[in-house]
Amino acid sequence: MIRGVIFDLGGTLIYSAEFEAANAQALTRWLRERGRAVPDGFAQAVMAERMARWTSRRGTEEVTAHDALQAVLRRYDVPSDAAFIADAERAFFVPELEGMRPRPGAVPLLARLASAGLRLGLISNASSHYLIVECCRRLLFAAYLEPIVVSAAVGRRKPDPRIFHAVLKPWGLEGPEVVMVGDSLEADIAGARAAAMRSILVAPEPDGGPPISHAAGDPASTAFVQPDATAEDLQQVGEIIDRWRKES
Repeated sequence: MIRGVIFDLGGTLIYSAEFEAANAQALTRWLRERGRAVPDGFAQAVMAERMARWTSRRGTEEVTAHDALQAVLRRYDVPSDAAFIADAERAFFVPELEGMRPRPGAVPLLARLASAGLRLGLISNASSHYLIVECCRRLLFAAYLEPIVVSAAVGRRKPDPRIFHAVLKPWGLEGPEVVMVGDSLEADIAGARAAAMRSILVAPEPDGGPPISHAAGDPASTAFVQPDATAEDLQQVGEIIDRWRKES
């Protein structure tokens, strides 16, 4: 019996696109508006710091935007107390939040599944808990998703089973009772298999804008990972879940 559905965010409920340069430039402007004389190379320094932290990750550990921004701000003698870093993180992600677009049918699908009595949650690999929660709020997803789990808060990324159990445990459900919906074999589908969940792989939208590549992993690790079903769009996701519920 299917009792719950966990969604990925980027590439699944929303289009994926690249905002890193725009984010760094927005932070530079925000600092200068507040009288902080950061040099022209500041935005590049922010991007370089974030990239260095991404590439130095070990296994499924996550790195956070908070830590990267704090390191760069300290380097430029900018205040790095918790309140200022929180404000800087919000300023950094303004372009990304303004540019995020839902995939067609995202809210109707969530509403329909919720009305059918299914538990709905979200797990996202991201460096900022704030970014994901605020995106879900702005795009009207948040009312249907409980919990919203972000790797930045958990400290581990999909496919680590621990991040899936951060949803399964509070729900009181076992893996076979839950479906994972995502666009990444490496993160979503392999992770679902490790947690004994069913999975649906969502194909990318053809007009979704410049894609963000998933973190490279060992090709052999996903060579034999196959989803239980594939969907061309979110409407098909709903149809597959309906069919599975009737069969169970």
